[in-house]
Amino acid sequence: MGEETFLQDAAGVPIYAELVRLWWAEGRAVPGVADPVWESLAAPPPLWVPGGAGAIKPG
Repeated sequence: MGEETFLQDAAGVPIYAELVRLWWAEGRAVPGVADPVWESLAAPPPLWVPGGAGAIKPG
């Protein structure tokens, strides 16, 4: 999804469309656009692998 989608959705609300353009130009998060930082923070933790780093060895 890109800037064009938001501008089309906001076509009936000029002030909102201008805010989206401004935020997009400043590199800020824009509603509805995937944010890679947020996706990495919200991603589930990696699966634990037996014998991997931090694994407890019996014995």
